[in-house]
Amino acid sequence: WPNSEKERIFENLKKRSIRAIEKERWKGIPAKDMEFDSGQIISVLGQNYSLEILTKDSGNVKASVIQEKIEIVIPEKQIEIKNEIVKRTVMKFFREKLKERIDNINNQYFHSILRETSIREASSRWGSCSSNNDIMISLRLLFMPLDIIDYVIVHELAHTKYRGHGVRFWQCVEKVMPEYKEKKEWLKKNGNSYPKLENKIEQKTIDDFCDEPY
Repeated sequence: WPNSEKERIFENLKKRSIRAIEKERWKGIPAKDMEFDSGQIISVLGQNYSLEILTKDSGNVKASVIQEKIEIVIPEKQIEIKNEIVKRTVMKFFREKLKERIDNINNQYFHSILRETSIREASSRWGSCSSNNDIMISLRLLFMPLDIIDYVIVHELAHTKYRGHGVRFWQCVEKVMPEYKEKKEWLKKNGNSYPKLENKIEQKTIDDFCDEPY
């Protein structure tokens, strides 16, 4: 190719890279794998839960969230995909709680007409707002501190007023969350290190519990 064409392609790629960085889609540090085990303490939407993963010989996956415990029963043949099962469980059981939080912030500050709220295992963004005001929040974000979650919610709700990232958009965000720059910087530095998983204990089966005295 002639040099002029190579320079044009290079400049185009450079501009696209800059735009990606500005939109926070450029991840300098690879995202931490989500690996879950029984006995871990995980924080979801600002509340700590103990994760109990039990196994059984056969049947279907069963999951429940009761008070401060997430309990999942997995057939032995599906134990290799337990991480995916835990992620699906969190998305299923916490979507309504997330929607309630989004609605409360929207009703207090934005008064926009929203459509669907969804949680996805997004790899390129923490959230999004469609032209129809569908709000999507990244699964990974749910494990972060509540003030960081709120920042992303405010960010996406601001897009119901201003689609781009211009001056008026950031003024809108700042009006609701004056310290938003601190949250934004924290997310850049720490976001990919979540979820934080602690206090792992030995995994048990349903039979183990049957032998324990009560």
